[in-house]
Amino acid sequence: MDIEARFADLLFDSLGESRSVMVSIETSVSTANALNNIQARGKLFVAPQEEIYTGMIVGENARPEDLPVNPCKAKHLTNMRSQGEGKGIQLEAPLKMSLERTIEYIDPDEFVEATPNRSACANAFSMPPRESEQHLTQPTCA
Repeated sequence: MDIEARFADLLFDSLGESRSVMVSIETSVSTANALNNIQARGKLFVAPQEEIYTGMIVGENARPEDLPVNPCKAKHLTNMRSQGEGKGIQLEAPLKMSLERTIEYIDPDEFVEATPNRSACANAFSMPPRESEQHLTQPTCA
């Protein structure tokens, strides 16, 4: 078997792999409490106090379907305290991917956001339209 045929087999095998992701439903700063609840569902790609936007992929889901999550949910503080409620949060270290690995990881319906500080991937179909594109999608009244 020649090299091109083996490469084609590897390419089609990797395209057949299915994976699912956890997609953010809110734009804000991630919180440790929310990430603690989310990490039970799969691997995280973000750490606490990171800027998150709607549609951003924040982790890999252990189940076969994509999962909308809220990594920015704040813990509501009350005046009442109970014993054992103040236990510490143990977060696993997030999986940090290089730009090359992020490009390999994404599906055709996703895109990569690359900045000097980080690279992140997002689901294109769950992203709200940009302000510059809103005039194209919304009808105008004359």
